[in-house]
Amino acid sequence: MAIPENTQWEVRTTGHNDNGGGFCADYSGTDYSYQDDPQVVFDGSTITASTSGASDTITLTGYTVSNADKGNVLNITGGDNFTTGRYCIIAVNTGTNTWQLDRTCSTDAASGMTGRMGGAVAHPGVIMSSATDFNVVHIKSGTYYISTTTANVANGRIETTGAAQVIVGYESARWDFGTPPNFVISVNASAFRMGGSGGRSHFINLKVTATTSGTSLYGFDLGATTAGGVCVRCHAVNCYYGFTGYYHAYDCIAERTTTYSNSRGFSGGFGCYRCKAISASTYNMTIGFIVWYYPVVECYAYRCQYGFEGDGNTFVSRCVAESCQYGIKFAKAIKSIAYNCTYGFGDTIPGSGNWLPLTYDSVSHTCTYGVGYGRLLNHAFYKCTNNY
Repeated sequence: MAIPENTQWEVRTTGHNDNGGGFCADYSGTDYSYQDDPQVVFDGSTITASTSGASDTITLTGYTVSNADKGNVLNITGGDNFTTGRYCIIAVNTGTNTWQLDRTCSTDAASGMTGRMGGAVAHPGVIMSSATDFNVVHIKSGTYYISTTTANVANGRIETTGAAQVIVGYESARWDFGTPPNFVISVNASAFRMGGSGGRSHFINLKVTATTSGTSLYGFDLGATTAGGVCVRCHAVNCYYGFTGYYHAYDCIAERTTTYSNSRGFSGGFGCYRCKAISASTYNMTIGFIVWYYPVVECYAYRCQYGFEGDGNTFVSRCVAESCQYGIKFAKAIKSIAYNCTYGFGDTIPGSGNWLPLTYDSVSHTCTYGVGYGRLLNHAFYKCTNNY
C-alpha cells in the first residue's frame, strides 16, 4: 500500500517539517494535522515504538493509542531498523497499544523509533514526495520561499507526483478563497509544476512572486503531460511565463512590474477565462495571452506589447486590450474592445499571413490604427486617429 487516496495535507508557516502533516478521513479518526503542533513526539526512549520484525504494525511505549489516531500520518524520522518516511495509521488496537500503518515500516525487528504524528508541515515541498493520487494539499496564507531548483524538498519548487492532486491556498479556513499564500522564488525554475505522473492536477488560490529572472522561471508550469491541469484564482508576479501548458485557467492574474523580453502572461494553454495580464509600465510584458485553437473569454490585457496572440482558429470573446502596441493581433475577435492601442485589431502588413481573419461586433476605441489588417463584421470605430 501507500499513503491512501483522499488524504488531506496541511501546510502552515507555523508548522514543522518533521510533523506528520496529513490525515485521511476514510479511517474515521480526528484530524490532528489541522493544528500547528504534533499530537505526539517520539523521542526514541521515553516515547517510542518497536516492531517484532519486518512489519506494518508498531507497538508504542509512553503514548496510549486511541481510535482518534486513525487516519493521521506518522512521520518516522529514525530508529534501529525503521524505514524513514510518512505512513498513514489505518487501524489501532487499544488492547495491545499498537498502530497498523499503510505499509511495512521496518526491515527487521525495530526499536527506538523517533518521529511525529499530527501537526502541519512548514513547506509543501517536504510532503509532495509522499502524496499520492487524489490527495489535497491545503496551504495557509503566509510567505513561503523557493530557494533551490530541487523539487519537493524544504524550500524547493513544488511538483505534483500523483494523478488529480489539488494544491489549494486559504486564508483562515480551508476553501475560503481568501488571501493566498505567497511563494517568493529566487531561482530560475518553475515554482509550481505538474509532474509527468501528476496529470489533471489543480492549482487553486496560490501566488508566486519572482525576485530573480531567467527564461526557465515559470509561475505555474502544467505542460509536462497531455493530461492537462487547471489553474484557478492564481497570481504570478514577474515570472518569465506566468502560466503555461494549462488545460484551463480561470480568474488568474499574470503581472509584471519590470521589463523582460519575450515574457508572457499566459502561454500555450487550452483556454483562459476571466484572466488578466497586466504590466505596471508600458510593455513590461511582451505577450499577455498566446493561445492556439482554443478560446480566451472575458480576459483583459493591459500595457502588453501584444495583448492577445493566436492564429486563425483562436477565439477571443468579450475581451479587452488596453494600452497595448497590438491589442488583438491574430485571432477571431467576438464582442471585444481594443482601447488606446497603437494597432487595435490585426497586423500591419497585408498579405503576410499575419492577419486577423474576422472581428464580430467589436470596437476599436481611441487607437492610433483601429484595424491594421483584417475582415470586419459589424465593427465600430470611436475616436481612432486612423480607422485603418
